[in-house]
Amino acid sequence: MAPDLKKSVKNWYIQMSEEVTARGVESADAAALVELLNKLQSETETITIDEQIPMLSVQEESDQLELINQSPLDQVIVADFDGSLIGVVSLQCTDSKKAEAELGVGVLKEFWNQGLGSMLVDEAIYWAQTTSKLRKLWLTVIAENAAAIHIYKRAGFEILKAEKMQLPDGEKKNTIMMNLSVKKEF
Repeated sequence: MAPDLKKSVKNWYIQMSEEVTARGVESADAAALVELLNKLQSETETITIDEQIPMLSVQEESDQLELINQSPLDQVIVADFDGSLIGVVSLQCTDSKKAEAELGVGVLKEFWNQGLGSMLVDEAIYWAQTTSKLRKLWLTVIAENAAAIHIYKRAGFEILKAEKMQLPDGEKKNTIMMNLSVKKEF
């Protein structure tokens, strides 16, 4: 069972009449999530998907989602449009001692520029602040992706550094690393 986001579910409206819901991913979403991730990777060069995900069986992905849902340091939230997954944001713990997680977000191209990326980032931050044991979120974004950088800055992320990074296809791109403190240090 997906975790309760402990917030009234945000409903966003596309094209004035269609409702999109942000919700925690469920193990039953495994096949749809893998399909979404594969489509996102084929639509844009600005998202990097773990190369092992397409190789997982639906059962293996379902098992992984169950583990994520039990973790106080990891989370996956999806944008659900009429029963179809159209966007995703993930928080993947990268350092459990420092309680840090990498944020990754993707929205299908046909739904760009409608506020869904912002909605997903806001939901992930809310979960990190209220439910998780995380202290800090970080991300790397391609410097040319002005729309994403705008979303992250508006959400409170700060630029740490800029650097060249080699993408999975071998191409080198200028990237920006950003972070956000989600809980006060004690």
